[in-house]
Amino acid sequence: MGLLNDLETVIAGFGRLTRPKASPSTTSLVSVPSKKRKIMFFCETQDNSHGVPVVMNNIAQELRESGAYDVYMLINGFDKPQLALYLPTEPRPVVVRDREELVRVAGNVLSDIDILHIHSWHFADPFVYFDDPKQHNSMPAAQFLSHFPRAKVVFTDHSNPTEDLDTILTEHGLHYESLSERERVEFLESTRLRERDSRFNAYRWDNGWPQTAALCRARMYSLADVVTHVSRHQWDVNRELVPGNHDEEKHVVVYNGIDLIRYSSSPRLLSLATEIRRRYRILDGEQVIFYSGRATEAKGFYDLLDALLLLQEQQPDISYKVMIATKTHGVVDETSRRYPSLRERLIFTPYIEDREELAAHYKLADVLVQPTRGECFNQAIGEALAVGTPTITTNFSGPKEVYVDRGISYGVPVRDPSALAQTLNAVLRHPEDSHEMASRGQIYV
Repeated sequence: MGLLNDLETVIAGFGRLTRPKASPSTTSLVSVPSKKRKIMFFCETQDNSHGVPVVMNNIAQELRESGAYDVYMLINGFDKPQLALYLPTEPRPVVVRDREELVRVAGNVLSDIDILHIHSWHFADPFVYFDDPKQHNSMPAAQFLSHFPRAKVVFTDHSNPTEDLDTILTEHGLHYESLSERERVEFLESTRLRERDSRFNAYRWDNGWPQTAALCRARMYSLADVVTHVSRHQWDVNRELVPGNHDEEKHVVVYNGIDLIRYSSSPRLLSLATEIRRRYRILDGEQVIFYSGRATEAKGFYDLLDALLLLQEQQPDISYKVMIATKTHGVVDETSRRYPSLRERLIFTPYIEDREELAAHYKLADVLVQPTRGECFNQAIGEALAVGTPTITTNFSGPKEVYVDRGISYGVPVRDPSALAQTLNAVLRHPEDSHEMASRGQIYV
């Protein structure tokens, strides 16, 4: 797959929407003349705390290194009444309260941007500060975009519509697929997030999140010049869930780039992996099963634990540890309560944001397991393959399309701990076969 080192190769050939040009504004920041193209990324965080900012930062770093782009970052966290604008030459961001203040302070900078690459649907939020008249200084997304008169707007959809649609069908018990376009919009509008939880001064994301995300994606599909989906599966499910225009002329599938390939030949990688084994007291001869990501039912985390129970019972002679890198709250206590017999095998690590450290964790593993119940892509599988580590996932959704169907990852049925245990046994007992598959994957990513 490789990293996207020229964004314009993706957006070439796509037209640009005609947008009303905003009135000139007095600003305190001056756009610095440059022969480079100017690109601005939008996301809810710049930290590598989950897959979306990792992908964004991968592209941004590649473009910086190309020498052809000045890279700007615009960060607006969920439920935070502020934006942080990072300029190419300044380490500290310009922090403002809202979009109106940003336009006053940095309007000249915005008007000079060539590409605006949006990585979060909440740019189009109908409920957070900027678009709510009851909040201060609201500025709808369409109006905000009028301050980017030169920019071609690219929206990369990182959503998991499979999980969103399942949640809607389960919680509301309706035949969503049988609704008309108008009925879908009415349903989503009537059940989306509307009120803040006064206890936490934040929105309750467990009530109406999928509906809100679907409405925001529909708005972004309308506002953007180009919409990129990270798998065909994601786009297909979004066609069922998200109302509006899914015109082939605007939408395109672009797989995520994998940055860890740059560490695959690093002489430090093996020494770092050895150091991590010592850190967690993994004995010589003990194999390592690695899990990285949210420890939830949707990610198949408990399907993995059920498979480990079967493996422990049926193959007691295999010596292994299971490393779990997650930031899911309460998972250690929950796992100890539900799976006491696995306690001695499990090693919980903090979520790993440092990219070289993460590459070393993948390297020391004998296999990465991601038994997802449905998602759009799965970055972790590509990262493990980048350093030559075998992987197991499910025969479903984005991972099936991107990895299993290409013969570079093992695939098992969804919610099938028995099949997962059998595949784990085969991989651990016959590493030569799994490493041959992983080598093909390393070439692909």
